[in-house]
Parts: sequence; C-alpha cells; structure tokens
Amino acid sequence: MEEKNENIVELIDENNEKKEFEYIEVVKYNGCEYVVLAPCDEMEDDIDESDESDESDESDESDEEDLDEVDVIIMKIVKDENGEDVLETVEDEEELDNVFAEFSESWVAEDEDEE
Repeated sequence: MEEKNENIVELIDENNEKKEFEYIEVVKYNGCEYVVLAPCDEMEDDIDESDESDESDESDESDEEDLDEVDVIIMKIVKDENGEDVLETVEDEEELDNVFAEFSESWVAEDEDEE
C-alpha cells in the first residue's frame, strides 16, 4: 500500500490545474508568516537523479548549493474575511528575497545542528 505524505499541499494554479507541493517550513519575517513549499514533481526528479548518481566526494556539497538546486515557492499566509488562513502570492521581489534569505539561514542552521 502506498503511504500518503501528510506534508503535501494541493494548490490550484492560474489555469485551474491542481498542483502538489511539499510543505517545507513556515518562516517568520517582519511580523508576517510565509510558507515555503517545493513542487512535488521536482522533488521526485531530484530524488531520482540522486539515486542514479554515483556516491563520491563531490556529494559533500554545501547546503547553500543544495538550496540552489531545489526550486521553492514562497507564499504569504494571510487571513481572509472569515478569519481562515489563505496563501497569497508575494509580488514584491525585495520581500521575497528577504524571506528566502531567512529560510536559507534557518535551513543551514538546522542542518548544522544535526551534525
């Protein structure tokens, strides 16, 4: 039996098509919360590629390089008129860059704690 990942979020794109994303984490920045998601199809491609590659000293790349290889989607968590959490696209490039920088720092710090 196939196990369904509880960290999967399904969103509807501008073409009304359902897309699956894996929840990575929530980042707090400037008093707001943002969710970081990774497209499931790209995550599967990355896993397939890493399974096919030979293990070598080159596999010890830095976490920052690993972040460059995975596309993430960052969306702002806001309340709708009913007080429910909804995800909103971040249009401001500077805001997006700053949130990504916060995410990158927490991602690297989290990995260093595991070592």
